Order: sequence, then structure tokens, then C-alpha cells
Amino acid sequence: MPGGRVPAAWASGTGQALIDRELYLPREWTKDRERCRRARVPDRVAFAVKPRLAEQMIDRAVPDLPQGRVWVAADEVCGRDGASAGTWRTWACPTW
Repeated sequence: MPGGRVPAAWASGTGQALIDRELYLPREWTKDRERCRRARVPDRVAFAVKPRLAEQMIDRAVPDLPQGRVWVAADEVCGRDGASAGTWRTWACPTW
């Protein structure tokens, strides 16, 4: 499975912007600490699936966003992850 980025974006009636990103590293990379060091990946970076990376970014962003006005959309990778669905509902709108 290739690596890649997991982006977070904010959109409103006046525009949109990318507000955060996490680098997804395959398990093979995170197991090879020497390879990570050569690529300047900090030792504290461990393997995480894309839905967990998305949750980390949302956790960072939610305190600065308008309460009750947040919607979370995800691709099929995060959408199939049952562990995330309830958490995202909590972030998105406390009145659900």
C-alpha cells in the first residue's frame, strides 16, 4: 500500500482552504526505523491508519471552529471505518 497525505479542509459560503494534513506512512516504513531516520521522520511517529490520522486533525481543528456548524465528510477508506462514525457525529453536531 503506498503512502500519501490525509488532508483536512474547511469550507464555508465565502471560500475554502486546506487547514491541516498528516503524512500516511505504510506499516513497512514505520517498522524500519533506520529508513525513517534517513527520511527525517521523527522517532515518535508510529503507524496509524488513515481514519486515525483524520481524527487527530479533527481533534486539533474543532476547538477553533464554529460550534454546531461542523460537518465531516470522508472518502471510502474513512467511511468504512466503523470506529470513526460515532466520533465524527459527536464533532459534527452535538444535537444529533
